Amino acid sequence: MKKQIILYYFTGTGNSLRIAQVMQSMFQKEGLKVSLLNIAEEKTLLLDLNHAIVGFCYPVYSFGMPRIVKNFMEKMPKASGTEVFLGATNGGGIGSAVIQGWKLLEKKGYVLLDSESIEMPNNYVVGRIPEEEECRKQVRAGEAKAEAFVQRLLAGGTKHIAKTGGLKGLLMAAASRGFTRYLPSMAKKFHTDENCNECGYCETICPTKSIILMEGEPKWLDTCEQCFRCINYCPRESIQTYGKTKGKRRYKLLPFQEGQK
Repeated sequence: MKKQIILYYFTGTGNSLRIAQVMQSMFQKEGLKVSLLNIAEEKTLLLDLNHAIVGFCYPVYSFGMPRIVKNFMEKMPKASGTEVFLGATNGGGIGSAVIQGWKLLEKKGYVLLDSESIEMPNNYVVGRIPEEEECRKQVRAGEAKAEAFVQRLLAGGTKHIAKTGGLKGLLMAAASRGFTRYLPSMAKKFHTDENCNECGYCETICPTKSIILMEGEPKWLDTCEQCFRCINYCPRESIQTYGKTKGKRRYKLLPFQEGQK
């Protein structure tokens, strides 16, 4: 195995970042150099990938890959056999999130080393966020699966493509296409309630700079990825969406400082 790993990640509420950090630590214990790079950072560069193994760690949104990750992969340089691995975190279904990424990379000349679906706590407030103890168990299980994934990679990988097959997989793929189609309009569903004190925290932590304050009131742009960081991390839980989130549990895995992506 090559001695350098370039590991790109995108994270909303911290699941994918936590898994990427676990993988980074495991690789480093084996003497490998790891560059952990945030796709959402403007300064993130497409490095010389010919002398490294390239990895991606990203969340699953409606059974597909995030738009920001897709756009990043499309900008990647062509390769000639550079090995790549993909890890997708999800709250209950990998769908086509890995195979979507793999198809993009395969066209550019990358070779699949391995891929994995890693279940972590759901952060979709519209649905159900697990209770705290259940979240802790899921995080521990996700970290253990990430460690096992690294061991597979160190052993040469299995060229496995993680996906949901059968009729369920087809339905998930259809849901992913619908999500992608309507994504630009979904931002309009976000709003604040009477608890908002116009602190601006949501604007500072949005990884895609998709929240702006207009006369003190947050407004969401169509570049919103639906990562749900804002709604989960609002200190007053005043951000709502779809009329189904008021009073529901929020999910916070990692602390995000102002300006952190």
